[in-house]
Amino acid sequence: MAKKPITAMLMHPVVRDELFRPDHLDTIARVSHLVAETPFREVEAMDEFLPHIEVLITSWGCPRIDEHVISQMPKLKLIAHLAGSVKGFIDDAVWRRGIQVVNAVAANAVPVAEYTLAAILFANKKVFALNKNYLKYKENRAPWSKEAPNVGNYHKTIGIIGASHVGQLVMDHLQRFDMRVLIYDPFTTPLQARHSGAHKVGLAELLSHSDVVSIHAPLLADTKGMLGARELALMQDDATLINTARGGIIDQGALEAELVKGRINAILDTTDPEVLPPHNPLYQLDNVFLTPHIAGSLGDETQRLTDFIVAELERYSRSVGLKHLVRREHLALISTSADISRDDSIRAVIINAAGEHFSVGADLSAPAAAADTSLLERRRTTETGQRLMRALQEIRQPTIAAVHGAAAGAGACIASVCDFRLGTTTSRISYGEVRFGMSLMWHALPTCVHLVGPSRARELLMTGQLKDAPTLLQWGFFNELAEDEDTLSSLALTWAERLAALPPVPVQMIKRSINVVAGALDAAVMHMDADQFLLCSNTEDAGIAQRAFLNKDSATYSGR
Repeated sequence: MAKKPITAMLMHPVVRDELFRPDHLDTIARVSHLVAETPFREVEAMDEFLPHIEVLITSWGCPRIDEHVISQMPKLKLIAHLAGSVKGFIDDAVWRRGIQVVNAVAANAVPVAEYTLAAILFANKKVFALNKNYLKYKENRAPWSKEAPNVGNYHKTIGIIGASHVGQLVMDHLQRFDMRVLIYDPFTTPLQARHSGAHKVGLAELLSHSDVVSIHAPLLADTKGMLGARELALMQDDATLINTARGGIIDQGALEAELVKGRINAILDTTDPEVLPPHNPLYQLDNVFLTPHIAGSLGDETQRLTDFIVAELERYSRSVGLKHLVRREHLALISTSADISRDDSIRAVIINAAGEHFSVGADLSAPAAAADTSLLERRRTTETGQRLMRALQEIRQPTIAAVHGAAAGAGACIASVCDFRLGTTTSRISYGEVRFGMSLMWHALPTCVHLVGPSRARELLMTGQLKDAPTLLQWGFFNELAEDEDTLSSLALTWAERLAALPPVPVQMIKRSINVVAGALDAAVMHMDADQFLLCSNTEDAGIAQRAFLNKDSATYSGR
């Protein structure tokens, strides 16, 4: 039976007026108890409703949701953000409370990808240059081979920087055309790129071989100014650079210098600064096409964002899986791993956890993925775990997992991918997926085999049983055990200090070499583990196994 959670809107009133149709409000009223049709601007204005609110709909103009705010909403379970990124207004306290967060990033990616596709097709067709030529001479100079050599889209090479939501959608669109697609993304494997119809290459190769380069990376410390004078000089003559991401990804001065030469072209929806000074040369250049940050949702496109969020509210009321959850814990670990690798002052890394256990894996009582979620979306979500494992493996410094309590499922995977594992005499490890009708994913199977050998890996992975730390110490999973959690922290620090005192260059080189030797065939063998997981998860046996676990009951399986 559907529930009707008490719901409030916290946003600028203009957002409601612009983005909500009458049928949106009707649906919200049908699936929830909306405390007011007019959005609140401040948390304090919701005073009498705060203790009862279960769902909070936020958008532009929303104040920061921090520990003080959520402490006043003890029943809050879902924040539905009617916009893109939640970074900047969602405090860590929200995640610690276990509050679910959804957003409309996927909805906003659609018009950006459409803009990009149009820009790619127009760039190769030389539409902007030929338009200016036609207006100047007012005559048809077909076939235009002199004015636009190499015109056309057939067999052109397109370089995509960043396999983000938008980057992935652009690659999906391009599969319909006779083009070669290159992708540069440190967290995308060659096999994942191939599934998207692309070839993974390094940044220099992408820039030097592409007719069009399109940027879809986030603006982070690692990507700020990633395209400077040296990188732009690698681009082919008459190539086109498209930026619908963030202006700061490109060194603005280097870009202007290159474009003034007339050697390359640019279609820029974002610049640095966002609005260029009035006398900036880019306003006057024939080889530059500027738009005022319009690639994202505009006009009626903004209602797609509302459609996405209202659909999520309907799913929540029916207690079915949400499609657009923000998986902060995975993405934060991935981002943090990259930050650590860049920090030469860090010589060793300890990975531990707060709470009673290191990590007990996924919550099987949580609703499964929504039935209308496409297979492509489910594959992309499932592959987030692979990205996390790869990010942890690629931390340059030695990593130490300090495991207290139980490490099950994802927790066991994270521990196994670290360079060293420390535990207590009461620590336990379980790869329990098979007991729930699922296969192991996250590319974790090879790491288990490397640690304990094939025979013991079969025992761990095929039975899914919890194994005690003393046994796993003998098997080679753990490097050393402490008596209890307090001495575990001291032991981990001792290991870290010992490693940090060594010369960092050979330590990091040896780590890298061992990982390459041990895992040389891992990607080739395990490239389909996410698909195998999805296949197993949708069987009758998986449903039987998970219900039996939740009900503490026995089960009989049919192989269906």
